[in-house]
Amino acid sequence: MSPEQLRGEKLDARTDIFSFGVTLYEMLSGRQPFASESAAEMVAAILTREPPPLEREHAAAPVELEQVVRRSLEKNRAQRYQTMRELADALEQIRRASAGEQPAALYTLGRRLVMQPLYAVPAALAILLIVGAGVWFYQRSEKRRWAFEQAIPEITRLTGENKPLAAFLLMQKAQQYLPGNPQLAQTAEDITRVVSIRSSPAGAVAEIKDYLSPDDAWFRLGTTPLDKIRIPKGYFRWRISKQGVSQYIAAPITEDSMEFELDSAASAPEGMVRVPGGEWGEYI
Repeated sequence: MSPEQLRGEKLDARTDIFSFGVTLYEMLSGRQPFASESAAEMVAAILTREPPPLEREHAAAPVELEQVVRRSLEKNRAQRYQTMRELADALEQIRRASAGEQPAALYTLGRRLVMQPLYAVPAALAILLIVGAGVWFYQRSEKRRWAFEQAIPEITRLTGENKPLAAFLLMQKAQQYLPGNPQLAQTAEDITRVVSIRSSPAGAVAEIKDYLSPDDAWFRLGTTPLDKIRIPKGYFRWRISKQGVSQYIAAPITEDSMEFELDSAASAPEGMVRVPGGEWGEYI
C-alpha cells in the first residue's frame, strides 16, 4: 500500500506508480523494500523509512534504474512520476541505453556486468522484464483512470436515462479495473437486485434487453432454473426460449421471483412468437 492509502487520502494514478516502484525493487533485489517483522512495523516503514539502496542489494543494477525506483517510491506523491506515461518514458530510456543507443549509460552498465559476470544474465533480463512490467502497469493505470473518470459518471447517466442493462454491463467492466472499490460496490448495490427465474419446462435460456433499446442485442442471464442471481434493477424486454419448445417474449415487471410458461408457446404458428395478454398487455 502507498503512504497516501495508509493515511486514508484520496487516491489517484500516483498510487499505482508507488506500487510499481515496489515491484521494481523486488524484481531487482529479491526482497521487499519495506520488509518488516509485523504488519504494524511495515506500515511505519512505508510511512517513514527509506528502502535499502539497490546497489547494496543488486550491484549490477544501473544507477539510472535505481533513480527510477527511488522516484517511484517517494513518500510525497508530488515528488514521484506524475503519470505512468512519464515513468514508461524513463524506463524506455534505460532500455535504449542497454541496447547501445546511449553509450555512456551502457558503459556504466557494461562495467558492472564485467566486474560481476554472475549478475550479467539476471540484470539484462531484469531490464527487459521491467520494461514489460512498465507497459503493463501503464495500461492498467490508464484503465483504472478510465474507470474512475469516465465509467462511473457514465453509469450514472445511463441509469438516469432508464438504460439499466447498459449501466450494469459498464459497471461490470469497470469492476475488472477497480476491484474492491467502495464507490463501485455502492453503485452495484444501488442498481442491481437479486432474482430467481424459472420456466416451464425448465432448461430455457433467459435473456433481457433494456426496454427503451429494442434494437440492442439480447443479454443472456443463463439457463433456467436460475436461483438468486444478480441482475440490474429496471424494466426489460424478456426472451425465454428453449429449442423445440419455441420462445416467449414479454415485458413483465421485474420481481424477486419470475415464472415463465413456455408450454403454450409451442402451439404458436411458425414464424410467430407468443405474447401474453392481459389488461396492460405487458407492453413490448
